[in-house]
Amino acid sequence: MSKAITIAHVYSDRSDWLQYKTIFNKLQRVTFQLTGRQLRLKCLSEGGSLVSVGVNMELAQALGAGNSFLPTNEPEFSKIHVETAKEIVEYFVQACYTHVKR
Repeated sequence: MSKAITIAHVYSDRSDWLQYKTIFNKLQRVTFQLTGRQLRLKCLSEGGSLVSVGVNMELAQALGAGNSFLPTNEPEFSKIHVETAKEIVEYFVQACYTHVKR
């Protein structure tokens, strides 16, 4: 029997980094439930497979991602020694080209 996979798109018009952190945390949990593997960023964690997180120029979205993935940083592996989401996002957040042009 195969597992049914439901993909949901989440849209938000709120500028609340905590809401985005919750979304990214949930993404990490669901990824683990479906695959049995942790969702990790290549630049932060040994064995990571995610290259970057794309954002649409919303600071709250970037900070939410930073707060969610900050605990997955392995400084011994990444050589990234930071303490805040604001500092860590520069290593993996990429802005959408269309939004940058606007």
